Amino acid sequence: MTTLISWVGADQRGPASIRLAADSRISWSLSGSEQKKWDFGKKLFASHSGPEIVGYCGDVLFPTQTLSQIFELIDCGVFFPSGATPEEKLRLIIEALERSSARYPRSETRDFTLLYATRTSEGMLGRFNLYQVDYAGGKNVSEKEIPVPEKSGILARLGSGSGPFDRHLDRWEKSDVGGTVVPFSLRSPTF
Repeated sequence: MTTLISWVGADQRGPASIRLAADSRISWSLSGSEQKKWDFGKKLFASHSGPEIVGYCGDVLFPTQTLSQIFELIDCGVFFPSGATPEEKLRLIIEALERSSARYPRSETRDFTLLYATRTSEGMLGRFNLYQVDYAGGKNVSEKEIPVPEKSGILARLGSGSGPFDRHLDRWEKSDVGGTVVPFSLRSPTF
């Protein structure tokens, strides 16, 4: 089960942060209904040199390999041109994934979804952007910008674990602390 979520944290001045979280479980089916799992997978990537974060759900092998290469290039300062807009950065990520998938074995191609978050400017002038990109058959089949509201809240919940996450979120929102802080646990056994 994969859970990928994003939320915005805001204060009285508006959005102050955007976050992504994902579980670390990788699972696969063997013969029949036998399932294997490994709880140490990497599904989130963050740049050390700029305000860029990506998370994915769905296929594991292709996104892990290609996104790690993309983020190495971002951190070396050779992937994005100086002054690139969030839309231009998104386009470069999509193009790199599609170039890589063109040489990937079709028999191993699986669907996946990315969340890409970035920030322009800093401090009070900072603006956050969040995009969802869906891949099927090795191609980008849809992309959309997810609006970032002026108040704290969940922006996206994806993956097979989104249903259980929604049930826990609903329970939290109805509690006496609902609306104060977004609940989060990377390794919660309930997800």
